[in-house]
Amino acid sequence: MRFSQYARFLALTALLVPATPTGAAAQLPADFGTTTPLIATGDPLTFSYYGWENTTVYGHTLWAMTVADYTNNLGSNCYAWAGGGSCTGTAMFTKSYGVATNPYLAQPNPAPPLTYNLTWLAGSELVLALQVNMNNNWMWFFSGDASRNADGLGHVGYFGLAGVAGNQGVGVIPGTQGLHAFGFEDVYYNNSDWDFDNSIFAVNGDGISPPTDVVPEPATMTLIGSGLIGLAAARKRRRIAPDV
Repeated sequence: MRFSQYARFLALTALLVPATPTGAAAQLPADFGTTTPLIATGDPLTFSYYGWENTTVYGHTLWAMTVADYTNNLGSNCYAWAGGGSCTGTAMFTKSYGVATNPYLAQPNPAPPLTYNLTWLAGSELVLALQVNMNNNWMWFFSGDASRNADGLGHVGYFGLAGVAGNQGVGVIPGTQGLHAFGFEDVYYNNSDWDFDNSIFAVNGDGISPPTDVVPEPATMTLIGSGLIGLAAARKRRRIAPDV
């Protein structure tokens, strides 16, 4: 399936995706997600996985792909709504479908994060992909160019180097300062609470060139684990959001 056909297919299936249980309006600007390609420096990459917002229902698998992997998967039925296609890349972390307590952000004694080590060609793009399990139907969202996502928006939030916030925004998880902190949003913009905390992870500071998008103030990242992140959104300088 060519990319243009795939994009049209996803745009149609977006109409079939149910709203999240909260049914909340978007809390952050539509263009909050970074669309800067993530470029490897050539140093070893260490991914640390800090789980999900506790209200997250959908399951997911976080993948690392080369651009060639991403392109090959377009033609292999990997990204099909019903699943079943062959996928190339590295599946790093998985959350099962259903609501579950996240132990990795619990304060004052969070569980150690899951980690995964990779080597990546210096100067090449690292495509991060979130395979969302909607009870055995599947949607995909990607880092980098927003055209990879059927709603045409970035689904990876970049929160800088200030550290990963604890559950309900309490404190900062020890040892996370200096790591590039990210969070995926797992639902299309129109049906989403748009707070980028459905899959929370960090990458070692020397492993990638940081995104060049405007980074939110530390207060924004501190609220990632709570439903209050929208209160800090106005403090982040953004372009005018598209009308979606």
